[in-house]
Amino acid sequence: MNNNSNNNNDCNDKLFFSIWRNKFLLCEIQRHHGLYKIKKIILVNKSMDQL
Repeated sequence: MNNNSNNNNDCNDKLFFSIWRNKFLLCEIQRHHGLYKIKKIILVNKSMDQL
């Protein structure tokens, strides 16, 4: 019974850290995407014919 409980705890720990890592990475990607959108400014000084 004790061995089964340890295996279950290990699985729960792996699942928790997998979810936590994915959530952390998602937040980092969204943060960087937001920074990219803020910095992305297109400035065109030429007419369409000159481009």
